[in-house]
Amino acid sequence: MNMADIQKTKNPITENIRALMLKKGVPKKEHSREVARILGLSVSQAYKKFSGMADWSMAQIRCIEKEYGQRIGEQSDSPDDLRSQTVDVTLYMGSEEVPAFAVIGPLALSRQPKEFVAVGGAGNWKVMRAEAVPPAEAFYSIKFLEIELPEARHFSVAILDDDRAMADTIAEFLNASGTYEATAFYSLDSLDKALEDEQYDAYILDWKIGSKTSESLIQKIRVGANSDATVYLLTGQVDTDREDDIVRIQRAYKAHYLEKPVRMKMLAVQIAMDLEAPKAG
Repeated sequence: MNMADIQKTKNPITENIRALMLKKGVPKKEHSREVARILGLSVSQAYKKFSGMADWSMAQIRCIEKEYGQRIGEQSDSPDDLRSQTVDVTLYMGSEEVPAFAVIGPLALSRQPKEFVAVGGAGNWKVMRAEAVPPAEAFYSIKFLEIELPEARHFSVAILDDDRAMADTIAEFLNASGTYEATAFYSLDSLDKALEDEQYDAYILDWKIGSKTSESLIQKIRVGANSDATVYLLTGQVDTDREDDIVRIQRAYKAHYLEKPVRMKMLAVQIAMDLEAPKAG
């Protein structure tokens, strides 16, 4: 499914989050960056949630609600909106007690031993197997149950170089770290097309791609959804004319300069420092 197909099916949760953020004065262009800040994610991770490529967890929805002091959306019985009706519960799994979220249904009229049910009341809901509920105690059905698994923060990096070996080597090194999701591209057109569906947290761009430069691509990045993504210009020996061009791009588009051959460990440290640094604005 491509981005156009995804966007045809609007997620009510996403639409309600957008509506709340607009109401609170956050421009649409800033939504991914703002959610990344609130949830401790990378901008690319937040972008995937808004574009329908990744789901919202209940804990993430609660964090956004807490940030703005308002519930997200109206309650309804549609499957996509059940999360707006959730309450905090304690899930009993044998001897373990696990924090979770649930939508509590009506009073249950029959007992299915292996089904999860809820007992207690507002502020003190407990979820357990029906067979564990004392015979005389009332219990309630459950419409929705979610255990929160923290989403690890990771950064997406696009590498563009018409030297396939160079692009692949950088991507493989960054991917091996476990912190990055790096993708290698070998032509301006291939990365330009990818930007229709994806946004990256950092770009490592060879300055000369065939007979062209990557300037037009940098311009596109700077007006995209993640306009302050970190951009690195990668090049070999620099003559006077090329140096003037690179200095101009550095100033105009806040790009960093990397010289070939790339020192992988130093590159990884530099990317980490740049991506973890707070962005202006």
